[in-house]
Amino acid sequence: VHGIMFIMNDKILEEIKENSLSKDSQESSLQENQAKKVNYLIFLMNDEPYAIESNLSREILNDFKVYKLPFVPNYIKGVLNRLGDAYTVLDPMILFSKSEQTSNLFLVCKLPQEKFCFKITDVLEFFEVDETEINSLEKINGIDYFSSSFLWNGKEVPILNISSFLQKIRRDLKNE
Repeated sequence: VHGIMFIMNDKILEEIKENSLSKDSQESSLQENQAKKVNYLIFLMNDEPYAIESNLSREILNDFKVYKLPFVPNYIKGVLNRLGDAYTVLDPMILFSKSEQTSNLFLVCKLPQEKFCFKITDVLEFFEVDETEINSLEKINGIDYFSSSFLWNGKEVPILNISSFLQKIRRDLKNE
């Protein structure tokens, strides 16, 4: 009887080890899936949703005075003063050949050595997206203003490619 117990115990121990290994692989698989998620800030420009990676957003400012600048392209609305620093204000809708925004809300971007913000209409939410659900997009007028897109509430939401706006500003200001 004792010999049978040992055999059964060995069998049970083996099953426990297998289950444990299976759980470990499930947990590592779960961690891999979590590692493939990206968090985005979804906001409106006019009535259209757009997004940027949430780690690129510093803050949202409301009702700041924008000081106009002479001899700049029309999509550069001027600069605003944030804690003593001048931030360039862009209205991307003008670059997209759409109506200029009338709101006084600004999405300040968090970039090393760059100080600029987008004019926006409203902030909607932070939204987590699995990398497998992100779609690539075509360039507009040869410039890749959008890096990609994802589905949110049944709508395709373009993700802004911030570096393309910086390149556009540098290129346009050198030519003027």
